[in-house]
Amino acid sequence: MLNINKIKVIIIGLLTAISLLLILIYAQILFTKPTFETFDSVEIPSVNIDPGTALKSEQPKSLTQAKTDFEYKIIGFIAGKEGSSVVVKKGNKEHVVVVGSKLDGKYKLISVTRNEIIFEDGSNVYKIKNLVGK
Repeated sequence: MLNINKIKVIIIGLLTAISLLLILIYAQILFTKPTFETFDSVEIPSVNIDPGTALKSEQPKSLTQAKTDFEYKIIGFIAGKEGSSVVVKKGNKEHVVVVGSKLDGKYKLISVTRNEIIFEDGSNVYKIKNLVGK
């Protein structure tokens, strides 16, 4: 039968081994340097909207026919009073478009709401039902 002193030595030995293992793991974490990856920067175009011209430009658009042959898929959006944007996908390419900027130099993003996203291409208006997250 084991006496109390042998049990104490076994428990202290196990605790010492566990402590040494934890100290080695901590030392490895301290001396390991993190690796940083660099990513290409994304330029977000600045948007300067004059309230006078914004109101004038919205009036004739309501009279034009809405088109439905928009070739991009809406995969995300941020809708608000300022800084609204959409994420669109065509093939394997994704684009972030801010209100007032153009997608591929062709489609200008006019407005973003929870229910509808409006793009303009010259005289054509594309009203897209927003189904993201629904």
